[in-house]
Amino acid sequence: MLGLWLALLWLPAGADEVGIRFHTDPPDAEVYFLPASGDPVHLGRADEPILFDCAKINRSLRLRFRKDGYLDLDYTGDAPNNVINCNPGVWDFPEGGEIVLKPDRHGLTAALVISCLGLAGVAGWLRLRSRQSEQAMEAWIQDKVVASDGSDPLLGRLLGDYWLVERLGRGGMATVYRGLHKESQQEFAIKLLHEEIQLDHETRRRFAREVQIGGSLVHPNVVSVHDHGTLDDGRQYLVMDLVRGRDLREQVRPDGMPAAEALELLGPVFEGVAFAHARGIVHRDLKPENALLREDGRVLVSDFGLARSHDFSTVTASGSVLGTPAYMAPEQI
Repeated sequence: MLGLWLALLWLPAGADEVGIRFHTDPPDAEVYFLPASGDPVHLGRADEPILFDCAKINRSLRLRFRKDGYLDLDYTGDAPNNVINCNPGVWDFPEGGEIVLKPDRHGLTAALVISCLGLAGVAGWLRLRSRQSEQAMEAWIQDKVVASDGSDPLLGRLLGDYWLVERLGRGGMATVYRGLHKESQQEFAIKLLHEEIQLDHETRRRFAREVQIGGSLVHPNVVSVHDHGTLDDGRQYLVMDLVRGRDLREQVRPDGMPAAEALELLGPVFEGVAFAHARGIVHRDLKPENALLREDGRVLVSDFGLARSHDFSTVTASGSVLGTPAYMAPEQI
């Protein structure tokens, strides 16, 4: 991933280039690319155009903005349309606005107090400020929590870098939550394995496959995996795009729909699946429930938990059948 991204930035002479000039406050914030795993990659300063190979930029942006004296701000979203469409030039982002970093007021205030009072008194003051800040954050999170049927001890708790504020659903293997990043407050969907199946070796291997495959597929019509981790009790979780909308099962009317309308919905599914196939990945559980329609009309393919990849050719036990029978090829059953 790192090598690919660097290749997009330092281009040979004559390559088709498009650029992005990021508008930030402060204007000279440093810009980093956030890969699915590993350390952030420095791209340059926001007030200087960053060039990309337009043939390879048909993907979403996962960035971090950083400036001394300010809190880091993480951003995940679509690249500008002019960049995605390969229109030559340098394009502003965001259009008609700016990305605002919040001042690190605690750090600034602490520095001033240290210069006036001395280290001994400041240590106690910092502990008090830290407790007050934590209490304020916990109160803010509790206000965001959406109650669910039954008691869920994880709601309102911090999972890695994410506050769990709503339980979206529970399946046979995992529970899905709506989470807020602790710094940017950006929303994500967080999939957490059930405690009772965490010791199953095959389940853990398939979950690891979903993490790796999801992190490698960055495409406008594929749900991206942004982060993953393990709790103290061994349960694994992954962090992915939160898609607000409905799946195609809910979208299709009982009496069907015109062919043109159906093709408009299925076209993006074909593009997302073709993108995966070009990288040696076969979904193996493609069905209406795994094609999500966002509120803005974009269709995304989700749930690569049963996918087959060249890197995971030995995961499926010999003779086992995976998928949803109603949508499997006859020769698989």
